[in-house]
Amino acid sequence: MRAFERWGEISGGAFSPQELKETWETDSESVSIEFTVNGIRHRIEPEYYEERMDLEVLIEINQLIAETGYRFEVCQVLTDSTLVIVLTLEEKQRIQRERGLKFERW
Repeated sequence: MRAFERWGEISGGAFSPQELKETWETDSESVSIEFTVNGIRHRIEPEYYEERMDLEVLIEINQLIAETGYRFEVCQVLTDSTLVIVLTLEEKQRIQRERGLKFERW
């Protein structure tokens, strides 16, 4: 759930989750995260691998913020580090061109 809060902080208002609630199902070790965006309640059930959330949840979040023109993008900056950043398409293309960073495809 901390990831959702942090993504909200870095999004510049594009993603503003409210009323966050995390529920763990102990018998199956699955988790659901519920939150409200623009007055609508949403539920995402992310996968976890070695205590790290599968970043494919960003696909669903990007659909929620599509009208803002921003998207969460994922970039591998080191072999074991992942950078999640919020960019417009133009910003992403400029960074790719000028800095040579490679982003994962969502």
